[in-house]
Amino acid sequence: MTDERATILLVDDEPDFLHFAQLNLEDQGYAVSTAESARMAHGVLADREFDVVVVDVRMPGVDGISFMEKVKAGGYEGQFIVLTGFGSIDGAVQAMRKGAFTYLTKPINPGDLAMEIEKAVRMSAVTRENTRLREKLAELTSGDTLLGDSPAMRRVKQLVSAAAACDSPVLITGESGTGKDVAARAVHGLSLRRSFRMVTVNCAAVPADLWESEMFGYEKGAFTGATGRKQGKIELAGRGTLFLDEILELPGQVQPKLLRVLENKCFERVGGVQTITVDFRLICATNRDLEEAIQAERFRKDLFYRLNVIPIHIPPLRERRNDIMPLAQHFLSLYSQDMKKRLEFTSEAEQRLEDYDWPGNVRELRNAIERAVVFAAGNQIGHLDLGLGSNHTTHASMPAIYSPMPNAANETMPLREAMAEFQRDFIQHALNQNNGNITVTAKQLQMARETLQRLVKKHRL
Repeated sequence: MTDERATILLVDDEPDFLHFAQLNLEDQGYAVSTAESARMAHGVLADREFDVVVVDVRMPGVDGISFMEKVKAGGYEGQFIVLTGFGSIDGAVQAMRKGAFTYLTKPINPGDLAMEIEKAVRMSAVTRENTRLREKLAELTSGDTLLGDSPAMRRVKQLVSAAAACDSPVLITGESGTGKDVAARAVHGLSLRRSFRMVTVNCAAVPADLWESEMFGYEKGAFTGATGRKQGKIELAGRGTLFLDEILELPGQVQPKLLRVLENKCFERVGGVQTITVDFRLICATNRDLEEAIQAERFRKDLFYRLNVIPIHIPPLRERRNDIMPLAQHFLSLYSQDMKKRLEFTSEAEQRLEDYDWPGNVRELRNAIERAVVFAAGNQIGHLDLGLGSNHTTHASMPAIYSPMPNAANETMPLREAMAEFQRDFIQHALNQNNGNITVTAKQLQMARETLQRLVKKHRL
């Protein structure tokens, strides 16, 4: 018996065969329909989907192999089993080349037919699931930073689909702005855990002394201020996915405890004695070199090996330039529609987009297009409207910045306003390059974290 009623269509011009085969297969738990010709079968297929079609080769009118070809050309994703009373090696090879799952000769043993149908049903389910995963991946990544059809991005999407099919830990690497968080969401969204939550933790944003309580939770009275029990991120991710972004910022004292959780799937809350078992899938991401951190003894080697079961590397935009214009056109269409404008790039703008190195990757490209659409005065976006500076950084610690050219609207701008605008754009660009991380950006800009937070609030970034 099958767990669910798989659907079978029998197509044969012998009524007796149809009758007895239908009874036998229905006893096996299948939902069976019959047709005595290819023409009748087309009508049945128009009203219902079938997991497997069993068709005789020799029939009046359209033969079984021609029928199979036409149905497959129409998009049918199930499996065909071809039958004939005139079995031959040539006929078997022809049927298999045309797309048949298998080939059987009459008279057919009912047990053999049932066994082949069971195999075909499983294959049909796999084929349809693969199609669903491809469609879901396209849905999850459309409009976001995993867009692109270069060989490198096709490889990334293949890895995302493969990772979604299992529960092993995933380590996503790549520069800031390449879309590591989007890849993580895609892995979760394609997986069997998609019905449960995906809990995201930015490791750089959690103070070192709060890590254990944030990750493992705590019991009432565990420390001053613990007025009640609190679930940690790991517990909240139960049956779902835990995404640890910027994993290299994980404090050293927490690393062995995370390793224990991954190996044993259990932990204790801070201040608690009860061992809690939890089932979750772990995805980590970083824009830095973990192996270098291991050499510097800032990250445990055994934890790295545990996290790096399925590595996914997202290449920077400058290494897949074929994706630049499709992405730019997509963002142009997206923001033009939002702002009710009809815009296009000039040829000079397209050349500038393709030549620029995009140190901030897809995030920088997206922001540049959004900014150009906002300030566009006519129906075209020129290369100056993009506001792209030099491809090279002038100071090792400073990011490449957006350097707008003066125009008629701002040539007479007061110096104070011009400086404020420059400061806002400079900070925004640095934040974009660092995935919005205040701590990393403050270090890069050589200013106090509190000062940067105040400026972010002042400029409403």
